[in-house]
Amino acid sequence: MFYCNIEYLQNKMMIEKYKEKINSIQPKRNKEHYSEPIHSHQINGTVLCHFYNEEYLLPFWIHHHKSIFKHGIMINYHSTDKSVEIISKLCPSWEICTTNNQNFDAQLVDDEVKQIEESISGYKMILNVTEFVISAKPFDRNDTNCFRVSAYVALPTVINTNPSTIHEFINSIQMLQTNHNRGYRIIHSHQNGNYTLGRHSTMHPSEESDGLFIIWTGFYPWNEFTIQRKLQIQTQIPESDKRDGKGFQHLWNTDRMEQELQKFLNNKDGHILLRNLYSQHNQRESYSPMEKTKVKVVVLVLASNQPIYQQARKIWKKYMYKDETCKVFFVYGKLENKLDNIDEHDLIYHDLEENYPNMIYKRIRAMEYIHQQYDYDYFIHTNISTFWDWNELHNHLAILPKQLCYSGDGPLPGYNENGYYLSGTDTIVTPDMIDSLLKNQHKLKFDLYEDQTLGSYFHGELHAPMLVNRICFLEDIRDNEDDKVIQIIQNAKKEHKDHYRVKTLGGDRAKIDAMIYQHLLEIIYP
Repeated sequence: MFYCNIEYLQNKMMIEKYKEKINSIQPKRNKEHYSEPIHSHQINGTVLCHFYNEEYLLPFWIHHHKSIFKHGIMINYHSTDKSVEIISKLCPSWEICTTNNQNFDAQLVDDEVKQIEESISGYKMILNVTEFVISAKPFDRNDTNCFRVSAYVALPTVINTNPSTIHEFINSIQMLQTNHNRGYRIIHSHQNGNYTLGRHSTMHPSEESDGLFIIWTGFYPWNEFTIQRKLQIQTQIPESDKRDGKGFQHLWNTDRMEQELQKFLNNKDGHILLRNLYSQHNQRESYSPMEKTKVKVVVLVLASNQPIYQQARKIWKKYMYKDETCKVFFVYGKLENKLDNIDEHDLIYHDLEENYPNMIYKRIRAMEYIHQQYDYDYFIHTNISTFWDWNELHNHLAILPKQLCYSGDGPLPGYNENGYYLSGTDTIVTPDMIDSLLKNQHKLKFDLYEDQTLGSYFHGELHAPMLVNRICFLEDIRDNEDDKVIQIIQNAKKEHKDHYRVKTLGGDRAKIDAMIYQHLLEIIYP
């Protein structure tokens, strides 16, 4: 119906191959698994959604959400199929408006959404057609004006590739495995959402929602209609956004789609059945979302895939697993070069160019992900060219405060009593400070450099005292100075330094840094 013969046959072959693989690993299921449909409570608010040629998913989406939200506003991006007719038939009381935009320009989409929000009162939420809100229990506003709603990826591990009714669709989703890789959406009662680009976060004070969550169905049902839907979106993205890396996921061909789907399926961390997820959100008073993994330390590494730093990444991979109580994540913005061996430790935000204030946004988004996934005692912000001694780090943490800890290299030049700043090389904070920052993003000074932005909140707003860290600098090193490097490292160990800044200021950095890293590995992790 949608394809030329070659494209259609390619997609059919891919789907059949996928079915065979999934059938080989799935346990047998009987009808009893589908006996209890998921019930969502009503939300007294308005849902907004933009659409373009969504006649396949829209019947499921409208049927589901018309019983949840009191009202809906659908933004038509010049559809040429039966989308408008479907909405009018299934939910005639909802509004349909035509966008003023020519296509899915990321910034203009957000601007228009905020403009529409300003024309309505009460709680409002903006979704895509692939996002299905589940309200596991009555929406409790708790005098809060803004909530973050977690989104979970629906993984098609149940072979029902052509559900025909909303009951069949939701019943099938109940048996899907999900994981938590889609960030947040926002429900709020402000004049507008004051969103960051893409609407996955907001500058308003916010709390995590209690009982609300989202299932993202970008890969379910995995059939020719879903694939065609994903392929068509790239025709509506302006060339300027493509050049800037915005909407990158919509530019994938069918092979790349399958590769991305396989990454989700192969990553078993956090997989859970939707039915179990629903039950846990329904009993949230005694449930910690996603059963947070307990670790001593979470390390967020500000990374780059420029050639000079690829070597540093390899060194991290050699020792980062030496201590199971330390969980390491690398955070990237838009990748400039190929990044090898991407895995669950890599948090990549392709929609964020490596500039300001995006440098700050990517750190905050990584913090949001980590803070929701892990229960930790300390959060370390560092960079990829810094080498850590886990044993000495634990000795250092043992004497640090359990709350309002703000430890690092500094204060740096430019420090003032208003609150900045420690170096982003080695800032150590406690989870209460990360939690406060995420809830008060509107108070951050995004016009500063990222270390200053964080410092002006941690020290200036929270009044956490600056505590000196234990750093050893390996910067003034020249070629063939092995003996000097060894002596510096050995002296640093005697002084109980717990991390080493490797950044040659003169000479062939790639060669000299490699020599320094080699001696660090031999001495710290023999």
